[in-house]
Amino acid sequence: MRFAARDRVMVLAPHPDDETLGTGGLLQRVRAAGASARIIVATDGEDNPWPQRVLERRIRIRTADRVRWAARRRQETYAALTALGVPPSWAVFLGLPDQGLTAIVTTQPSAAIQQLVAALCDWRPTLLVMPSLHDLHPDHNSLGFLTLQALTAMALADRPVVLTYIVHPLDTPAFPEGVRLHLTVDEQARKRAAIEQHATQLVFHGRSYRRVASGVESFALMSSAFGGSAALPMVRATVRAGILDVRLSSWGPRAWSTSLLIVGWRSAAEHAALRVEIGPWRRTASVYDSASHIVGTARCVTADAECRITLPLPEWSASTRLFVKAVSRLVFFDRGGWCEAAGPSLRWVDGEASQPGCDAAANGGPSSGTAQNPARFQRSVSSSS
Repeated sequence: MRFAARDRVMVLAPHPDDETLGTGGLLQRVRAAGASARIIVATDGEDNPWPQRVLERRIRIRTADRVRWAARRRQETYAALTALGVPPSWAVFLGLPDQGLTAIVTTQPSAAIQQLVAALCDWRPTLLVMPSLHDLHPDHNSLGFLTLQALTAMALADRPVVLTYIVHPLDTPAFPEGVRLHLTVDEQARKRAAIEQHATQLVFHGRSYRRVASGVESFALMSSAFGGSAALPMVRATVRAGILDVRLSSWGPRAWSTSLLIVGWRSAAEHAALRVEIGPWRRTASVYDSASHIVGTARCVTADAECRITLPLPEWSASTRLFVKAVSRLVFFDRGGWCEAAGPSLRWVDGEASQPGCDAAANGGPSSGTAQNPARFQRSVSSSS
């Protein structure tokens, strides 16, 4: 992967440390080329209680403690960027709630989407590097989802080339059709030094974090709704005749306490969400709206380590794109990230309807509400290293 001095790169990091884990080598390459970058850190990583309890020797974490922890993690980011040889001034923090991005997606996403649109329009990157919708961390895949919506709210001429990356799980293999960045020995050493600056995160994850400073960083070029996948998706969804059909693979006792999230959106300001609570040995499950009111019933069938969930969709779904995600009520990580439901009524619209330019979008201008073909995100990107 090569950069030119005229390039403007934007990296989206869900938390302090993701800029190093996911793109530490890429940022060094940008700096070496004389190009510029802006690193948008979505949250301050303040909801991180167990490392804080260990390091500060306290049990109860109060609001003031989280504020102090957030400031500490910001300083770790600045120190890590310095270790990479990157100006700390490249980092900008949005202050979104740590561990709260999925809740934003399913409740009130418009303000966060507008923040991302404003950030994109302010920097006007030629390359955007964002979390994959397949990352298993709920904040990571939800930031990717919000960014996807921000991109479709922008005019085609303002959209950059988009690469996605996966941090969780840390041993994720390279994207099968991705862009690989082969790090030199010196680049690996600087990435290791940067990882050491995130001392709060090494309390429990030191060994796995240090392994990330390997010889390759892998990215997927976004040429579909969410780019390539590092593995077969755990969640598959289709829509036929107004029925949503979701298949959850690797179904077993550990997956019984699962919630299925369903989000439909037409534009940055028009959203709706459903939630299905799946229980063990149950053939039906209640369907809730975003206000937690029961609005229907889903049918659940389990066979051959797969759970199939079908439910009739409300009228609003006919003209929206639908995404689904399976989340565990007992385990922190998601089962597979966000998956777009395939169906004839939910395809990307490949029309000529225009989106507002960056000047209008950044100032809260209206969106046309027409999703454009994401294949148009793809421009020529050199994958040579």
